[in-house]
Amino acid sequence: MAIIVEAMQKARDLVSRPANILDTDALIDEIQSLGNLPDTTVSIMRNDAIQQEKMNLLLAVNSGSKDQAAVGVVEYTPKGTESQDPIVLVGKGLIYDSGGLYMKPSGYMNEMHTDMGGAATVVGVMSVLSKIGIQKKVVGICGITENMVDANSFRNGDIITSRKGLTVEIGHTDAEGRLVLADCLSYACDTYKPAQIFDYATLTGACLVALGEMYSGVFSDSQDLIDTLIETGKETNDQIWPLPFDAAVKKAVKSKSADLTNTGNLDRMMGSSTAAAFLANFVDDTEKWVHFDIAGTAARDKMRQSYDYQNLHGTGAGVHLTLEYLLS
Repeated sequence: MAIIVEAMQKARDLVSRPANILDTDALIDEIQSLGNLPDTTVSIMRNDAIQQEKMNLLLAVNSGSKDQAAVGVVEYTPKGTESQDPIVLVGKGLIYDSGGLYMKPSGYMNEMHTDMGGAATVVGVMSVLSKIGIQKKVVGICGITENMVDANSFRNGDIITSRKGLTVEIGHTDAEGRLVLADCLSYACDTYKPAQIFDYATLTGACLVALGEMYSGVFSDSQDLIDTLIETGKETNDQIWPLPFDAAVKKAVKSKSADLTNTGNLDRMMGSSTAAAFLANFVDDTEKWVHFDIAGTAARDKMRQSYDYQNLHGTGAGVHLTLEYLLS
């Protein structure tokens, strides 16, 4: 348990640091330090390499930032697992999210340094795999950028071609996290052919409204996988709750002007579900994929659990659940 708390503390510490302290380079340093662990290698892509990968959605979000984007890749390959198809964990790493040109109301900006909570979850998990002795090949991928305002910022109405080749109409510049994740999910599927792929993101305010700070939203086409994760979440006090994810929701992200829209066409309804539906287009097999929306759980301000190790601002949401799942 002490090692799991160590992993949670790592994620919690990252989430709690303000953006002027945990900037892009600082988060990259944290990821690179994982390369000192047994059976673990790290590689970092910056703008040139990201451009070569045609991760145009990630670069669009990054277009208003003074710092280059980054994709951090951590590979954990214990002896005897070299030929395995890995479990891949993908994290949203928005160092700060102003909302872009469609700027957030001022009251919603104060905590936007926590928008890298998904990347923090991935770093926390990857930081202890060798200590726990996980005998599975695991890859962690973090898409890192800011969403800032500049003359070069991407705009509402822009149409951008994703790494996968699907065109995306930008309906809202504050629906940026799914753009970052989309290119990272596409890269993960093509590069690693994962046995399973989980992503973690402080993605939608709609999830916080629906589930509060007690439950992370979860989406997948595998009911068996959801059921297993729900039970694991109960055991670890890292609870999740499934939200609608059916054919009608998936249809709602189609665009008249492009292949997809990053906002869906249900106005303000079912925002967490349409975000997940957007991401599903960038995963090869949605039966092997789980999306965790940790917008309400990555950092808690209003509600407190009875477990002291989750009572600070950053919580390490998803870390304990994922480690227990890997152990099982």
